[in-house]
Amino acid sequence: MNRDRTPLSPAEVRWQVIKTAFQRPLTVYPAALALLAALFALAVSSGPVVLALIAAGAGFALGNGFWQSVVRGRRNASDVMRRYADRLEGERLRAIAKLRADLEENGDDAGLQQIRLFNDKFRNFVDVLNRKLKPTELTYNRFLGIAEQVFLAGLDNLEAASLAHKSVSAVDIDYIDGELARLAAEQDAASRQRVAELQTRKTLRAEQLARVEQIKLDNEAALTQLDRVTAEIAGIDTARTRADVDLEAAMNELGRLIARADAYSK
Repeated sequence: MNRDRTPLSPAEVRWQVIKTAFQRPLTVYPAALALLAALFALAVSSGPVVLALIAAGAGFALGNGFWQSVVRGRRNASDVMRRYADRLEGERLRAIAKLRADLEENGDDAGLQQIRLFNDKFRNFVDVLNRKLKPTELTYNRFLGIAEQVFLAGLDNLEAASLAHKSVSAVDIDYIDGELARLAAEQDAASRQRVAELQTRKTLRAEQLARVEQIKLDNEAALTQLDRVTAEIAGIDTARTRADVDLEAAMNELGRLIARADAYSK
């Protein structure tokens, strides 16, 4: 899965809010009317009616843009993050379905167990979040988007592990060991070359299986960290003045978790 796992920053959210505000029909149509009136004034006549249309259209467009980006800015920012989280949820559900089929084909019970653990911990995280914040709040939706990214990063790691395992699934280690034992006493050049090739395949298989285990260990560390951040959020008193600082610190911790997971998958 090749995707950008960088969470939306507050600056990106603000930019989305401003861009959307000035793309709304109640902003675009009055602005278009003002532009047409201005072109008419330049080309034909700039009478009082035309000037009034320019002023009314431009004023209404700017006013609605200000209303949507500033007055309703926080609510619209929350909507941006909610849509972002919804998109990631769709990605997560599709990724789970595909990955589960691959892991079942490989007989990878440990990988299937990690999917179940990520599911359980994500649901627990959302439950704690629901108890601490309102779903309409920007902070809630930022948290939800970042948590979805953590989940997707874990799934990406499992996919990398599944591919690594599949890449050496056709290497028959019993056959290789039997051949190496049989060729141990042979000293001719052809036998030595065959031994070298068999050893190369055996080493490749061992390296890929070791990578699979390391990826799964990294995922276990991510699961532990997710538990820790969930516990931190549960302990934050949202009524205190410092709550916003504590929540931002927890979000940054989840962001670092995504960055580490991205490094692991590579």
